[in-house]
Amino acid sequence: MLPRTLLKGKNFRDKLYSDKYLSGVWSTLGSENIAHIMASSGLDYILIDLEHGLGGFDTVSKQVLSVLSLDTAVVVRLPDHSESSIKRILDAGANAILVPQVNNFDQVQDIINYSLLHLRVGEG
Repeated sequence: MLPRTLLKGKNFRDKLYSDKYLSGVWSTLGSENIAHIMASSGLDYILIDLEHGLGGFDTVSKQVLSVLSLDTAVVVRLPDHSESSIKRILDAGANAILVPQVNNFDQVQDIINYSLLHLRVGEG
């Protein structure tokens, strides 16, 4: 059985590949209470914006935890594409990431490698 975070991520991926519409919200507010209220409304996902939103890694960790028990997937838009940003957000329990300012294939490969390395290390 997959851990809840990975299972929610897999279910979200399956929904993305289906022919059904998804409902979600883009949050820039930085509040775990508001994130929980939004996720409790039956949305498929909540996207927390760290690039332009309020708060930082500490507040997003609290937001992710507040939504963890719900079926709503948590997508986080990172402030950059650094290895540390990707690992911190995945460690916090995000089900998916949205990475800004990706300008070439090498950056895409790095992002994939950082994400996959996180999964391999996390399974051990």
